[in-house]
Amino acid sequence: LVAAALRRRGAALLLGLAAHGWLARDFEPLAVAATVLLADLLGGALARWCARGVSVTTLPQQALLAAVSFSLLFVQRVAIQGTLDIEGMDWGCAAFGEVAVSTPVVGVALGLKYALAAWVVMGAFLAHLGPKVSVTLWQGAVALWTVRTVVLLATLLFAGTSFWTGLRTLGDLPFALLYAACSALGWLWIELVHAQRASEPALVPTRGVAPPC
Repeated sequence: LVAAALRRRGAALLLGLAAHGWLARDFEPLAVAATVLLADLLGGALARWCARGVSVTTLPQQALLAAVSFSLLFVQRVAIQGTLDIEGMDWGCAAFGEVAVSTPVVGVALGLKYALAAWVVMGAFLAHLGPKVSVTLWQGAVALWTVRTVVLLATLLFAGTSFWTGLRTLGDLPFALLYAACSALGWLWIELVHAQRASEPALVPTRGVAPPC
């Protein structure tokens, strides 16, 4: 977070990947790295379009950006989990080979692992964008994941008696809640960072040029 606030983009991404790798299974860092690379390429392409004068200020364009961020997180979650079903989750997360590990420890570690991966991939995408677009994208992400949470709850309420529907819904619901919370925290964090930069610009060292978007 400190590296990101100081616009040390490379350091922030590497530290985020390292923190995630501490809790990850052997194949998961490759999945996260692939989605981060994809997010970086998409963000870079968007920045180049903005540099050519393409606007991303209209509601449809902002909705499309929010949908892209939604898709990045969904693809990343499937890549980490290896499947859409709940049994693909790492139920030994943070156990490090130990057998007698409490369920709350595993649960918190799982949430932290997916949250770290989400923030890293969103950071790679948003690093190419300006503050206004970034805030709008976080707001859109909060809205999309909140809507998905409501839809999943409604599905569970009206069709939860179906075994496969209930199983799939229970597998998706925790991630909708988690990503809604991650998006809300990301929105809050970026607002605080931009407010601090605006009030004390001389005290915050920065590198590079301002994003074109």
